[in-house]
Amino acid sequence: MGGARHEGQWHGWHIGKCADPLIEARGYQYPLPQAYAAGGHGYVLSPKGLSACSFMYLAMKEFFAMRSVGLEDACVGHALYAQNLDLLDLSTPDNLLALPGLTTKECHRREAAWRDIMGEAPAPD
Repeated sequence: MGGARHEGQWHGWHIGKCADPLIEARGYQYPLPQAYAAGGHGYVLSPKGLSACSFMYLAMKEFFAMRSVGLEDACVGHALYAQNLDLLDLSTPDNLLALPGLTTKECHRREAAWRDIMGEAPAPD
């Protein structure tokens, strides 16, 4: 739930979070995956996706133990790619994640916001 490409992500939140300033100054040290899993607010993983991420972690413990910057988005993308699993971008209007509990008024506001973003005319009442 965020930008589909790494360059569309905002990384300001990460600045100043590392206890070692040397690591923080290094930047990301691994190739970016073919399909970038932009987590934004988190991930929705199927059992196969969770298995792929778990396998990657267990198979690459020393990689994850390195004193370097690691992007969870890239790791999820690499894990899914390695298991031949596809990503579903939940930030597009066609794939929006259902949010149970939204009232009708909140749904109308959300739909209006999407129309504004997409440049569409308002829906008739």
